[in-house]
Amino acid sequence: MDNAYELMYVAASVPNDAIIKKYFNLEDKQLVIDLFNHLLGPDNMGSPTMTNVVIVAGPDGPKESAPAELDKFWEQQPNLILTEDVWIYPDRDGIENPCQDWDDEGMTLDMYLLGSILLHEYMHWDWFLGGIHHGEIKDQDNGYGWENARSLDKSLAKYNADSYGWYATELFWASHCGREQGYEGQELRSKWL
Repeated sequence: MDNAYELMYVAASVPNDAIIKKYFNLEDKQLVIDLFNHLLGPDNMGSPTMTNVVIVAGPDGPKESAPAELDKFWEQQPNLILTEDVWIYPDRDGIENPCQDWDDEGMTLDMYLLGSILLHEYMHWDWFLGGIHHGEIKDQDNGYGWENARSLDKSLAKYNADSYGWYATELFWASHCGREQGYEGQELRSKWL
């Protein structure tokens, strides 16, 4: 959970317009920050309400299934179901210097962290966050993954869990690696090289 809080803290405390506008409308910036701050709580170590989340071991499913799921997200005490894949997804065993690799490769699924997965699932918790976003944060059609989260209609982005996960993830790595503008995908980078 610490990694999820670290991602949220970076996203809430050092928002970056160049990166946020890849995922959201700029006029939704304060909403994004407010949601992260609500999850972080007053001491930035996780809202006391986060202790209501019950972590449950889930069955291992097909490779296409999600490694985690927030069940009963409309209740005060939801279940966070984690499969074994959550511990190995994505596989970064061969990456020794992520900043250098991603400078060379651009945006990649390998950037996603355990904290990214948890943050994505927490965004579904309507019981806790619904009073801030006044809608349902879900997995929008064609909104899963960094490429889809970026290309999603920005009016839907504030209701797409992966938009939050990928914004926080890209901002985390951009801050860590000194990339003010964040990352572009390989196909986008090749247009400019």
